[in-house]
Amino acid sequence: MKTAYPEASGWSVPSRFGRRTVISEKAGDFEVEQTVKTVEGARTVGIDSTCQEIFLPTAEMLPAAPGHGAEPKPGSFEIVVVSRQ
Repeated sequence: MKTAYPEASGWSVPSRFGRRTVISEKAGDFEVEQTVKTVEGARTVGIDSTCQEIFLPTAEMLPAAPGHGAEPKPGSFEIVVVSRQ
């Protein structure tokens, strides 16, 4: 699981199995704000805490050959943008 902590935003965004869980801190307590379905494989995250957006680069993956990891499908790169409302 990867977690992003945008500075000064009061929320974190852990990633697991194509889902992002938005957790906020309010008065010293943590609570789940929402769980956002994203794209399987979109694990790396970039955050713009000013705009309250997270950026998830990903690509469609080809089936893995025996003994090798999956390779991205050529031309399938995309960036999924999730905004806080």
